[in-house]
Amino acid sequence: MDMRHITYDIDDHIVELRNAVFIKEQGISIVDEYEDNEKEYIHLSEFFEDKLVAYARMKVILPIAFVGRVAVCKSFRSRGYGRSIMSFAEDEAKKRGCASVQMHAQIQAQAFYEKIGYIVDGEKFMEAGIPHIKMTRKL
Repeated sequence: MDMRHITYDIDDHIVELRNAVFIKEQGISIVDEYEDNEKEYIHLSEFFEDKLVAYARMKVILPIAFVGRVAVCKSFRSRGYGRSIMSFAEDEAKKRGCASVQMHAQIQAQAFYEKIGYIVDGEKFMEAGIPHIKMTRKL
């Protein structure tokens, strides 16, 4: 059974998933991956049984929720967990009074975000050595 969880700081499960996806798979440096202000974010996690399978972090600056670090465990991709964690983030943003969600999406994930209602909002740019695009969805 899936379980959703919110924390206000990263824990060992989150570190393990972020390290696997961003550092090991994508080659992002640990310096770029972790910031000193992680406690300023809402950390959203989705578990399958006892395993963290999807994650996103969110910062609310009304009227916008900024979502980032969206990650799905490699063995759980293409099972709807990406859509599910984004739905979780959007629901939480609405509860906190946000009118839209904004993110810096990796270009390789742009089509996924467009499928779930995000629109491109700007030009491509580099972030942590990876091409990104700003995307927004009204809630």
